[in-house]
Amino acid sequence: MYPDFVSLCEQLARGHYLSINTNLSHPCIADFAERIDPERVHYINAAVHYDERQKKASLDVFIEHVHKLQRHHFNVLVSSVMTPMMVSIFPELSEYFESHGLFLIPKAMRGMYQDKSYPAAYTADQKALFLEYSAKARQKYAPVIDRMSEPATIDMFADARFINSIGDYRGRLCGSGYNFVTITPDGTICRCGSGKHYGKSKIYRKHFGNILLKNVSFLRAPKPCDTSYCPYFCEKYTSPQFVRTQKGADTSFISPLSSLIKWVLEA
Repeated sequence: MYPDFVSLCEQLARGHYLSINTNLSHPCIADFAERIDPERVHYINAAVHYDERQKKASLDVFIEHVHKLQRHHFNVLVSSVMTPMMVSIFPELSEYFESHGLFLIPKAMRGMYQDKSYPAAYTADQKALFLEYSAKARQKYAPVIDRMSEPATIDMFADARFINSIGDYRGRLCGSGYNFVTITPDGTICRCGSGKHYGKSKIYRKHFGNILLKNVSFLRAPKPCDTSYCPYFCEKYTSPQFVRTQKGADTSFISPLSSLIKWVLEA
């Protein structure tokens, strides 16, 4: 839905690695598969939104898009958010995907759904089923995981640890803003997904400039988490390999994102 999305990916992939989170609903996926070098794409999270794809024909279009990406040697992870309805139909839907050589990864639901807060609202039986499905998916995707050089930014295989509650990462040293940022549709660069900080009387947005205005700057070293916005981002970028700098405590070291700044300024 973003104009010239494939062209943007093509340019970014010249100097950076990409990961894509998509429901594969747009026809540009065929163009993407043909034009983008799969060696420059860490993985693609292909999300099945069953409520939008209940017709068999729609599911088959999704499956064909996955197959096309696989034929071009992309790492594709096929996932589905586990609403209570999805927990009950997961075996049937999973069997259908397996008949086409694909495997579903259960993704834990987070936030409010039908006036209940998840994942806490999952019943004991639903949690047990989720853990069973997650273990099977990890086994099925073992060859794909082995090909990936680091954990996925959206690592659904970590969801088993969050099935009871989501941890609070605030205060823990985090590489977000140093070796990872989020770029919003208007070009604003934020430390992580939300960029929202809650004060006593207002919500304000902390950012590192705007990619379109070419006034971008990043943190010069990992800093403590101050939002605990997303367990996927938090779990990955508070891990040891992402909070180390190449010169230890020397915060004069330039962020690994400096090449992105150079690319923005020269674009």
